[in-house]
Amino acid sequence: MDQRDVEDVLIELLAHEQHRTAAELRALLEERGADLPISSLLTVEIVVGVQDRFGIRLPTTGADHYLRSVREFATTVRTLALAEPDTERTRGA
Repeated sequence: MDQRDVEDVLIELLAHEQHRTAAELRALLEERGADLPISSLLTVEIVVGVQDRFGIRLPTTGADHYLRSVREFATTVRTLALAEPDTERTRGA
């Protein structure tokens, strides 16, 4: 799994919550900046789904940092997922 794979999953989950396509949401986020900035309200809605999908627990400390953008969120998810020995974390991907 690489950074773009994780970003794609996050965008799919966010897009689903907003009733948009992933392509529409990615285009919107790219207009906002290279890091794909997002509202923390959107990410709160998908945190549980991300934890289930990747088999990780996201830390509550520092959440304001990693929930600022899709790229930061994806980096955090990928780092935690790669640190976990569970190979089933990407089920459904």
